Amino acid sequence: MTVTAYCTMFDSSYLARGLALIHSLRTQGVHDDIWVLCLDDTTESFLERLALPGVHTTTPEALEQYSPGLQASRTTRSRVEFFFTCTPALVRFVLAQEVSCEWVVYLDSDMSFYTNPAHVFAAMGDGDVGIVPHRFPDRLHHLEQYGTFNVAWVMFRNTAEGIACNEWWRDRCIEWCFDRRDGGRYADQGYLDQFSELFPTTVVLKDPGINVAPWNLGRHTISAHDDAIRVDGCPLVFYHFHGLRKRENWIYPNLAMYKTQLEPVVRDKIYLPYIADLIAIEHGALEINRGHPIPTTHVPSVTRNQHSIRSAGYRARRRMVQIMERRAGGAFRLDRITAETMQSRNYD
Repeated sequence: MTVTAYCTMFDSSYLARGLALIHSLRTQGVHDDIWVLCLDDTTESFLERLALPGVHTTTPEALEQYSPGLQASRTTRSRVEFFFTCTPALVRFVLAQEVSCEWVVYLDSDMSFYTNPAHVFAAMGDGDVGIVPHRFPDRLHHLEQYGTFNVAWVMFRNTAEGIACNEWWRDRCIEWCFDRRDGGRYADQGYLDQFSELFPTTVVLKDPGINVAPWNLGRHTISAHDDAIRVDGCPLVFYHFHGLRKRENWIYPNLAMYKTQLEPVVRDKIYLPYIADLIAIEHGALEINRGHPIPTTHVPSVTRNQHSIRSAGYRARRRMVQIMERRAGGAFRLDRITAETMQSRNYD
């Protein structure tokens, strides 16, 4: 019996990142079921061909059986907004499939695990719902207008209270889930601010090693000894590679957007190994998809906090941020990932 079921979603533009997430969980000894909401046909057919043990696929159409109103939201929302709407519906679907499991955990696909998350479940105690704060540093406090908590790790116990919270979240997202602020609402994320008030068995997970990301990296001290990475002295559980971009031969970690410097230990112990994994997966050289390179697609990537309308002004702003990252030393070239690095990670 699986004690925990994980779920995530991605399309073919994020296929390598999704596989890197699954690979990192398996590497850390997590052998529970993982459900993937396939956001296009290419992703579904590729994962079905791989037939990874314990990895199950589903589609938005399958979710509609458990979430009335989900289908209608397609016509009123952008592509990214519809995907946000699917987040709690995916959790509800998996709760219905995994009736014997204790927990269902939603994960964003652009993350990688560095430690087994078993102690996160231990920290829940008798709680039924677990959420993770953004942990913005003081200089970024204004970003809490988009939500105190981040939809990167959201966990629900398979109890009446856990299911009730998940269904409340799902129903609110079906009613309203747009890529803009509206009072306390923002996409699927703003609703998390109400969990603790409406569902008292909600636990706020404050472990600094959970959901380290570009927006909170600047408030933490990262250290490493051999392959053990620590955050303020605690083990790094998972890192959230939000906004990571590859343009030509350059990697942009998206730190300049949050006024954060790329420290050597973060670059060498977190970013470079992750980029090496992505490259290996793209070429079909990592164990998880050995011999099955990622198909070339032209689907625009979908990430959280991404504007649904790519205006000329927005694209110009992105280019300016990339220039800032280069000048600040935050961006690095792909040729930093040497043949020796690839060989040391057992890639072909």
